[in-house]
Amino acid sequence: MPERSREKRRSIAQVNRMIRGLVEAETLGRFFWVRGKIEEYHKSNLGHAYFDLVNGDTRIHCMLAARRSSHIAFDLHNDMDVEVYGDAQVYEKRAWAQIQILDVRLIKSAADASPADAVKKAEGATGYPSVSKRYLRLLDIIIFVLIALFIALALGIIVYGLTL
Repeated sequence: MPERSREKRRSIAQVNRMIRGLVEAETLGRFFWVRGKIEEYHKSNLGHAYFDLVNGDTRIHCMLAARRSSHIAFDLHNDMDVEVYGDAQVYEKRAWAQIQILDVRLIKSAADASPADAVKKAEGATGYPSVSKRYLRLLDIIIFVLIALFIALALGIIVYGLTL
């Protein structure tokens, strides 16, 4: 049985910092597209948009900064089917993984009769080449799955270490 020494004790802040470091070392600056339905959408007093991107019984939290939302030509709301482009980051105070969004493509909206028109409008409204013309590649999906597995393994190791 491993020795249970005081040196192996960590504060919650230290563990959260470790989790953030692991996730961001593998994902920061490695942008990808993710598709899902918007749920729990809300906008902060500062204009930042927060929501969960949901696919079946899985979800990830997303954050769209106010300065980026001005480049989106359509309003986001619950039940929209979208693709978001960004990178994975961790909100350290809660060890909460989220996608920091750079761009959004509309796939389908219950309130929008013509999503294709909304996407065309969004691409033309930014005034600079839109990243929304890029396509989700199989390699991006594989990398995202591997990162998720790596995070799960790292969390398991951390929890195991804390229980010793």
